[in-house]
Amino acid sequence: MRSVSKPALLFAACACAAQPCRADQLRTTLLQGNLLRIVDSQQRLEPTVMVCLATEPDRLRVSTAETLTSMMFAGIRVKLEWHEPPACPDSAKVSLTLMFVTGTPDAYFPGALGAALPLEGRYSWVFYDRVLRASPDENYAAALLAHVMAHEIAHLIQGIIRHSESGILKAHWSGTDYARMVYLPLTFTREDATLIHRGPQPVLGGSAADPKPSNQVWVPGETSLPVP
Repeated sequence: MRSVSKPALLFAACACAAQPCRADQLRTTLLQGNLLRIVDSQQRLEPTVMVCLATEPDRLRVSTAETLTSMMFAGIRVKLEWHEPPACPDSAKVSLTLMFVTGTPDAYFPGALGAALPLEGRYSWVFYDRVLRASPDENYAAALLAHVMAHEIAHLIQGIIRHSESGILKAHWSGTDYARMVYLPLTFTREDATLIHRGPQPVLGGSAADPKPSNQVWVPGETSLPVP
């Protein structure tokens, strides 16, 4: 079996051999097994998408979410390369920027956990404080954060305005979807994967012209968001 990075193992800190397992210990143990299977089944990863992650929140939680997000994309043979300011490569080399928002006003895209500019192709946001409020425990917070990150990144790579009927790019996750995230990550549909690999060529390292800029944001009921 291939080696697993330390952040991935943070999901499996509880051991159940010496004493009866609590429900939270069982969840982390199951999640460990699922993550190990994902890593073990990875194929060669290409292309590479560089992500500039602008964040101030908890580094340990974010690092765990980065690892899980990378695993989701690894399942469709896409590698994510993470950078943070001020160490992000110059704008000509960075594929996209993902920013965490804290202190999000209730009236700011109400109900949304994130937003993206898929036609502009570079900027996306995760409403970090809302993710934490929706999470009953630390394992859930890291898993939900990773799914929101994967969702918004995928919008940018595809470069079109769409959602899927199931999986990571589903418009509205169900209670079952949310519960499953803690045990086994959601996946991209076959159509998702095809569109990601066909996505805007500058994002995937190709030579096609840049997509036309747009300020349209892919969240329900809203049409614009200022780019910082």
